[in-house]
Amino acid sequence: MKKFFYLSFFFSSAFSFATPEFLDKIALVTNDKVMTHRELSDLRKNYRSISELAPLVFQESKNSLKDISDSIVRSFIIEKELAELGYNFSDDVINERINSIKAAQGISQDQLIEFLQKKNITFETYFDLIKKSLQYSQFSHKVIGPIVAITDQEIKDYFVSKAHQSASSTQYDLVLIALPNNYKKDAHEQAWLKEQINNISDGKPMDKSLKGIGSTPLSGVSSDSLNPSIKDAINKLTPGEISAPFKIKSQWQVVLLKNRFDGETVVFKNNKEQVRQELFLIKSQGVIEKWLDAKRSNYFVQVSL
Repeated sequence: MKKFFYLSFFFSSAFSFATPEFLDKIALVTNDKVMTHRELSDLRKNYRSISELAPLVFQESKNSLKDISDSIVRSFIIEKELAELGYNFSDDVINERINSIKAAQGISQDQLIEFLQKKNITFETYFDLIKKSLQYSQFSHKVIGPIVAITDQEIKDYFVSKAHQSASSTQYDLVLIALPNNYKKDAHEQAWLKEQINNISDGKPMDKSLKGIGSTPLSGVSSDSLNPSIKDAINKLTPGEISAPFKIKSQWQVVLLKNRFDGETVVFKNNKEQVRQELFLIKSQGVIEKWLDAKRSNYFVQVSL
């Protein structure tokens, strides 16, 4: 019934008030909103700037007239379905988002307008792009997110394939101990030094010759983030052992290895969330298309290209 109403409204209005020339220019209809070929073509001419401002909604590589019309239809359905679920995006919400963008970039409203003018974008268009972007993000998070499962192993495998480096690294719980400035390596045997270090760990008195000793506990530290001298020292230890003294610059050090276990590289940790987002975008495309196809029948959509 809804389809019939919109179809009847569109054609009766078109034949009553428009010329055949105007009808020839109609490219897209979504419910009661009409977009002409010229409007769609103008959008395509400025598509690079638009895709830069709303890359999730208007993907850079999808710049044909059909691709652009498909993106508009997707955005239209997402907006309507979010409204049905109770997610509304008021002007205050959009303005708040724009203000946060300006604050992050350290620019004023006038500077934003000037930036947009250089890209041939009006503030009204920018406002609409921000709105569509927020809607898409909410849609991805609330509707599609629970459907798409991504395992830690998938994230690691994707990182390795893209970065061409391992995501795994040996990790350690250790205590780095700085010996006093007057420490002399040959003054005592290793067994004596180990006994003194253990005494300090147990809260027992230490030898006066070690006065000024300092310790730094490190938990879950990755091997790829360690000084080569420390890494070399702990590679020779089993958990519970203390290394022989070694120098970092002019400071004598020893290291107590408490635990060794498998973990993740620093680079992988720092980029893990970004990798997850990239993988989500890839895996979610098929789910999104099926979801949109199922919802499309609820609306009147006509594409004439």
